[in-house]
Amino acid sequence: MRICVDSGFFFSLYDPRDEKERQVEAQRFFREYFDLRRSNNYLVLVWPVLYESLNTRFVKNNRVMESFRRDLYSLVKANRLMFLNDVKYRLEAYNTLTTSDDLRPLSLVDRVLRLMLQDKTIQIGAIFTFNQSDFSDVCKQKNIQLLPQ
Repeated sequence: MRICVDSGFFFSLYDPRDEKERQVEAQRFFREYFDLRRSNNYLVLVWPVLYESLNTRFVKNNRVMESFRRDLYSLVKANRLMFLNDVKYRLEAYNTLTTSDDLRPLSLVDRVLRLMLQDKTIQIGAIFTFNQSDFSDVCKQKNIQLLPQ
């Protein structure tokens, strides 16, 4: 299955200052869904999620970056990491800030991610996010599993 993750997943997985409960959930999820011995899942990365996650505070922490690199490298080596190009969604996501009837306070990253999830040409089986209400309508419409459950 192709599984997309939101930025909060990386913060919870690697940042020791994140909520302990979320850290435990993100670690369990990563082991369950991306352990190369037990699953055939693909981690689907969306560039805006990486931009948001790999911020200055994140990259200045050597221990955090060592873990991040190790985990992503293992997925790259197993050919289980996919990158989605967000170029065609950027302007549309920006325009939704001023023209959409959807007045929810969604970040630009979440708006790009929502548009990508809605795209019929992109096959995503699940998304991991701690902000499920930001994506629940799209996931229901596209039959995308919302994790964690």
